[in-house]
Amino acid sequence: VSGNSLRKTSGCNGCDDAGAISQQRITSGDGYVEFVASETNTERYIGLSNGNTNASVADIDFAIKLNTIGLASVWENGIYKADAPGTYVAGTVFRVAVEGGAIKYYKNGTRFYTSARAPTYPLLADTSLLSLNSTINNVVISYGAPNPVPSVSSLSPSSATAGGPA
Repeated sequence: VSGNSLRKTSGCNGCDDAGAISQQRITSGDGYVEFVASETNTERYIGLSNGNTNASVADIDFAIKLNTIGLASVWENGIYKADAPGTYVAGTVFRVAVEGGAIKYYKNGTRFYTSARAPTYPLLADTSLLSLNSTINNVVISYGAPNPVPSVSSLSPSSATAGGPA
């Protein structure tokens, strides 16, 4: 963990044994977690959860998965829901938002999926890194007033080791 970025430097390559959560919480109303894709050849998940039990994919309530061939998809508690349109490249911005009580998924500002499930508050940013050297960069969590974008000043490693600095 380094500021608002995370890298998996150890553990099992391909296993969901590393992750982190935000210290900030969305306690009610609207908010989001947003991040910028970096590499396109590693597998990782990031999204919003009510609580955090471990670093597993199934523990993330509402997640965007970035896979090893440049494709993104929506997963909710480890269950596939939908694909994001096209491929992603380094610099693509993804967002998982709670808006008006609904979870919405965005790629570069365009909504591509709305969940059928309502969230349970409070929500925190939650991650799972599967590939060695996978990263999640420029993570922000926003909540409260319209469009504040405070950076996630600190990610807290989950029960599994997240690895060294990003």
